[in-house]
This record gives sequence, C-alpha cells and structure tokens, in this order.
Amino acid sequence: MSLLRRSSNASIGYKNSYYSDIPELLNGAIDDILCTIHSKACKPTTVYFLARFWFQLPTNTDIKTMSVKYPLLKIQSQSFHASKGKEADHVIIIGLQKGKHGFPSEKVAPAIIEALLPAPENFAYAQERRLFYVALTRAKHRAYIIADMTNSSCFVSELIAEHDIELDEFTSDVDQLHIADINCMRCDSGVLKKHSGRFGPFYGCSLFPRCEHKEKSCEQCQSPMTRSRYTGFKLCINTACNHLVPTCDKCGAEMVLRNSAKGQFWGCKNYKGNDPLSCKNGKDSKSIQWPELA
Repeated sequence: MSLLRRSSNASIGYKNSYYSDIPELLNGAIDDILCTIHSKACKPTTVYFLARFWFQLPTNTDIKTMSVKYPLLKIQSQSFHASKGKEADHVIIIGLQKGKHGFPSEKVAPAIIEALLPAPENFAYAQERRLFYVALTRAKHRAYIIADMTNSSCFVSELIAEHDIELDEFTSDVDQLHIADINCMRCDSGVLKKHSGRFGPFYGCSLFPRCEHKEKSCEQCQSPMTRSRYTGFKLCINTACNHLVPTCDKCGAEMVLRNSAKGQFWGCKNYKGNDPLSCKNGKDSKSIQWPELA
C-alpha cells in the first residue's frame, strides 16, 4: 500500500488533457501513479479507480485519454460499493477528504432516516470502515491512496499511525509532510493551506470562511511556517531552509529587524505610526534569546 500526499490545489506546471475537474487529476497525482504502474508493466495490467461516490471518479472520456497515454493499462472507474467481489492488479483510491461528501461522510442524515437505521455501533464509522476495507482489498498487487493531508480523511491518518504503508514512493511538498506543525492557531481545528493572493503566496485556514486566519509564507522559500516548535518564534518547516523569525509578544505578528539611532532592534510588523491599531512593541536585538535548532 502506498500513499501519495499532494495538495488539492497544487499546480502541475502544464495543462492536462482531461475533461474532469476532480482534484486528483488537476494536481497530477493520478498521472504520477499511472506512470509508475505503466513503467513497471510488461503485460496488460488492470487498474481500478475507486471512490465513495461516482462523481468523484474520472469519466469514460478521461479513461480513454489515459488508455492512449498508458496503452498497457486496462483502466476502469468503480464506486466502493460497485467494486465488491471484483479485483484489479492495482487500485487507486481517491476522494478521501473530510466534509459532506467526504469519506467517512459528515453529512447528517434526517431524523426519519436515522430512525429506520440499525442502532449505532460502538466503533466510530463502523460501516464506512468496512467499505474502506473492501476498497483496499480489491488490489491483487498494490493499492495506491491519494490524499491532501490538509483536509484528509481520518482513515488516512489512522493508516499512517497504525500500519506500515509506503510514504516515500512519491515526492510531496513540505506542507504535506508536516501537517501537525501547521494547525491554525486561531481555531485550533483547521490546517493552514497554501493560496495565492495579490501580494504573493500565503497560508489560510482550511475552515475558511468559518475561520479567516492567515499566515504569511516563509520569505526565503515560500514554505509554511510554524509557531509550535519554539515559543516566541516562527520557524520555516522546510528543513533545507529553517528560517527563524521572532514574534511579537503583544499581538502575535512577526517582528522585523529595523535600524535606529541607537542601533538595530526588532519591531512589530504591525507598527503603523500613530494609527490607533498600530503595535509599537520593540525589542533590542541583543535581548533576543535565539533557540538552538534541533
């Protein structure tokens, strides 16, 4: 079993030729897996796309395009329910996100429907777990899972924590590898996701518009920064960068190094002169106790 972690709004740097607008096609994840399978195939090989709902799957038009690109692969789309009793050499499981149409689904059933259903089981999402097991076991050789870790199903997190699955077969952006470090500091429920704005890339809470918290990306490498490692500092989670910035102990904003007649000092980024909302907090550069990076 192999997990490909990729943002649902990641850019692939080229225009794909598919009809569907499902995230796993748009961000190139499906092509990466098909390319891997096709490169190892020496005879016709069957591949199933599996998802909880049919609308989350590639269309027949998309599958025809894939069949031209990967002639040794015999590709089909199946819902989890439709795949019962069937097998393929490889399966690619998609649609593993949170939400109303996620998996497990967070859609609340009407009271009249709940009254007709069996009593809830003690194990959380027991019925959906069994369905997920059905999907995973349709593969004769290998099951591939695609997930955006900033909005991934709880089942994906459990697989990582409790089972030995392959995590390094495919490359992933740093924000997909360090999800625990980029929780939203305001609501403590969402995760910071990358966006592009007028002033460059930034990270916003995944629960927007319920939570409108935003954080600037690292000014050195544009990766997300975390406040959880060192109190009073923001650290770039890209280990090749490790850019470290002190934060204001008054308002929480980043501090910037400034010059004055008395020498350099760290001033709050929210300083706006005599504006009522201006933060005038500052620290002498010599008073900053920089942590030793692990």
